[in-house]
Amino acid sequence: MRLSVALCTYNGGQYIREQIESILRQSMPVDEIVVCDDGSTDNTLQIIESFRSETPTKIRIYRNETNLGVCANFQKAVNLCYGDIIFLSDQDDIWYPNKVEIILQWFRENPSKKVVFSNAHLFSTSEADNEIDTLFNRIGFGPKYQAYFDAGCELPVFYCNHATGAAMAIRGKMDFAAYCTPQILHDEVISLLAIQSHSLGYLPQALIRYRMHDSQEMSIPQNMQSAERRFNELHILDPNVNISRAHRWRFPLTDDTLAYLRFAKERARFSRSIFCYLYILRHLATYRQQYGTMYRHFISYDRSIFRTRVKKIAHRALHLAAQKKECPAQENHTKQNLQL
Repeated sequence: MRLSVALCTYNGGQYIREQIESILRQSMPVDEIVVCDDGSTDNTLQIIESFRSETPTKIRIYRNETNLGVCANFQKAVNLCYGDIIFLSDQDDIWYPNKVEIILQWFRENPSKKVVFSNAHLFSTSEADNEIDTLFNRIGFGPKYQAYFDAGCELPVFYCNHATGAAMAIRGKMDFAAYCTPQILHDEVISLLAIQSHSLGYLPQALIRYRMHDSQEMSIPQNMQSAERRFNELHILDPNVNISRAHRWRFPLTDDTLAYLRFAKERARFSRSIFCYLYILRHLATYRQQYGTMYRHFISYDRSIFRTRVKKIAHRALHLAAQKKECPAQENHTKQNLQL
């Protein structure tokens, strides 16, 4: 099985050496590193060139004539890879030595999966020896949401993106750039495409050190208590609710603005919070581009949860009523015993 790394660079001379060194130190060596540079004006390419004579790993360098942007550059890098497994790589992180080995084993154990993303340790350039946090904790993909994901609720969990491209690997090539927008980057598109075929997976262990610094083109916010995360936390998720995949995906896509507004209202009603409705109204254009008519699936999901909760309440009410009926009979029996 051939292993490729799709590495995208742009003025990353300050950190690129550490990243490539960490890739070359893997316990399971990769077969090639495909570098797509998006018009760097610093010494990024010179540093990468210096590794060619130092390592048997094939390093192929491509320099874009014009600046393509993050998504198109990663699409180009992926298309140029020959590997069966392609690891996406930013220019400023550090891989742990067993990353490739662990992900390769995961793909072997999960032959139906096409995409996997892992956790990461976040660290600051100014505090290189101290981890700030974990990636999953910072973006809100902790044990609770992992349980929902494992229970088959991939789409509701990924209502807000939880996968980071720097910690992602894909099985073979994938076309994703056409779906990207300035608000929706390649990692989110890849995740949603994989979810549609139920082929997305994750690894809870941290396999990279994710560097946080001011010059990042894409970064994890220092404080994720944003409207998007608040919106994500308002979801009614219940892993005990079972919705058939056929029902979840049977609706065609449309571009009906009123449909999105109806969905926002439905979500607000089922989550008992006006914040959901206000959020979608405020970010309607992004929401429409990002999720299409998946609103139908969410409505179906919420209604299933609502029905489940109603059934539980009714069952409990019947159980309490039955207990009350039993109590008078028990009291009469106790009185008769006392009289005897």
